[in-house]
Amino acid sequence: MNKLILVLGGARSGKSSYAVSIAGTTGNIVTYIASAAIDDDEMRRRVDEHKRSRSKEWVTIEANGRIFEALKEAGSTGGTIILDCLTMAISGFMSEDTGDCKLVDSSYEESIRLKVKELIDAICGLKDYVVVVSNEVGLGVVPPYPSGRLFRDMVGIANKELAARAHEVVFMVSGIPVKVK
Repeated sequence: MNKLILVLGGARSGKSSYAVSIAGTTGNIVTYIASAAIDDDEMRRRVDEHKRSRSKEWVTIEANGRIFEALKEAGSTGGTIILDCLTMAISGFMSEDTGDCKLVDSSYEESIRLKVKELIDAICGLKDYVVVVSNEVGLGVVPPYPSGRLFRDMVGIANKELAARAHEVVFMVSGIPVKVK
């Protein structure tokens, strides 16, 4: 079954919990792709909290900067895939290209745009039931640094492209799912 659901929302809005609840109803093998880099104890605690929220029978792939390989591996299962989250994958692209996410010029911006396009194409090319979690980052203040504005723009572009291609789009507000599409 080829189906794409995009779950958007702010921080702690219930996006991941909602994605987990959707995946749990599909009756398929579930592969959970975790895209966050674990760089400190606080992030490790967050990851551990997420792990406790999902079935121990699910397959978890810690992408650790290998998002394309993780998608390919997950796509071979023929089941349900959760990508949590698109925002962290894009953050990873920016970190791997500069190390500190501070340098922004036209060639850097173009390289990030190409990786985002490649990521969206990879997600949409999966033949599985796919649930993508992403932050809606365009509702807040304008970031004060070029790298922050580029990040916001890339996430916005990715969300818009995925929403256009998704079968369903859900916006989470204070733990309440609001169907957008």
